[in-house]
Amino acid sequence: MEQGIVELWADIGSECYWADILDRFPGEFVSFEERWPQPGFIGDDFFGVTPRVVLMGQNPRASNTVRATEADQELFTLIRRHSAVRSVESLQTLFRMMQKFMTATYPYDYKPAWRPVSAAHKHLGLSLNSIVYLNLIPIATRNDRILPGFAPAFARATRLQLQALQPDKVVVYGKGAFEALVRFAGNSWDVRYIEQRNFRMAPEVKRWLSA
Repeated sequence: MEQGIVELWADIGSECYWADILDRFPGEFVSFEERWPQPGFIGDDFFGVTPRVVLMGQNPRASNTVRATEADQELFTLIRRHSAVRSVESLQTLFRMMQKFMTATYPYDYKPAWRPVSAAHKHLGLSLNSIVYLNLIPIATRNDRILPGFAPAFARATRLQLQALQPDKVVVYGKGAFEALVRFAGNSWDVRYIEQRNFRMAPEVKRWLSA
């Protein structure tokens, strides 16, 4: 794994990286005391598979709808620790812990944290070890709308992550996040989406992934 990827993920997982954006858009984002920036994970096999697939949600869960749990706090601690260590080994540990956290295999009484991850595995046949999971923006908002602060937050983080990863295909969870990604990124990547509440499009997307 390139050191540039290590440094980028470490930056995105640090509080100081976001200070100016939070100042520019007061009230849009959840404070870091409540929910830490979540830079996403890279599966162990991602760089060796074809096609390279990135799965994308909208943003980490808003604190006014889901309270931070003990598992959340443990994950936030791990992200902060990686941001300080900035090593490949620390980053890989972070990614594996995030996978466990998202699929509720973390050793706490906890429900799956990210529906996109479990849905992609179930409906698209994607293995977590072979994909990347990102959010449109890595910082939480207080509601589910696409807010003005999304554009600079995307440019600061997810655009750079995608450029570093060079995926072949991007699957976005939800039409709103898909439309925002296209608006922010144009046709830079080959992108499809699946609906949030039903998966009628999943067979078509699955065929597109295997084409």
